[in-house]
Amino acid sequence: HKLYGLVVLHTVDFKRGEDFGGFGLLVLSNRNRFTENTILNISGEGFVLGQAENPLVSAKHNILKQNVVSGSGDHAYRIKNGTHNLLLHNVAEDSVTEGFRSQDRYNKFIRNVATDCGDEGFRLRGMKAEKNLLIGNFAQGNGFPPFSRCNPFPLAEADVNPGIVATRGASKNTIVNNTLIGNCVGIGVEVGSRANKIVKNTALANALFDLADQNPECDGTIWKNNSFERSASLDTTTGDFIEDPECIE
Repeated sequence: HKLYGLVVLHTVDFKRGEDFGGFGLLVLSNRNRFTENTILNISGEGFVLGQAENPLVSAKHNILKQNVVSGSGDHAYRIKNGTHNLLLHNVAEDSVTEGFRSQDRYNKFIRNVATDCGDEGFRLRGMKAEKNLLIGNFAQGNGFPPFSRCNPFPLAEADVNPGIVATRGASKNTIVNNTLIGNCVGIGVEVGSRANKIVKNTALANALFDLADQNPECDGTIWKNNSFERSASLDTTTGDFIEDPECIE
């Protein structure tokens, strides 16, 4: 099926940060195409693919291209349960929470834009979120008050929401050629998320750090050929974060 040029508007009075719930477009089937649709000021999520609460209801091999979600009260684009989906040239802006999230494997995020979201621009979340591919995406101005504190060092005690992040065991993902400018943190890897490949990204002018890994000595994640100024990782001796670790390049 194809859905092209739809505009979804929230129909009740909505104040950002309140009245969470609902969605703009819910996808519970496979091999659909969504192109140039717009979701504005909805109190809940923009696009939702699959159902996390029912593992039998998934959304696979869907294509989302050139869609815009602006001012959503929750995630702009969220893959709850579904593999091999392609998100290409989409925009998430001014979301209360995350711009893009994958909770499953083998999904591709290519040349999307996430700006001014309250939490992360792009988030890979959970043990199932492995072998996702993020290429050529742009994230700017994500993870700041009033919806995130962007606390200073130490990161372990902060509400830190990067432009791109792997959390809660998300592993074996590839993050390549993305640009992260002026976020709370550029790219982050949470403790327990391991063996990701993070190469050839540009992360500059981010508030706390451009690149950060909460795992001791980066625990198998490859950080290579990135352009950045400040980085941090966990010191195995003291348990504190250290700046400019050797494992991040």
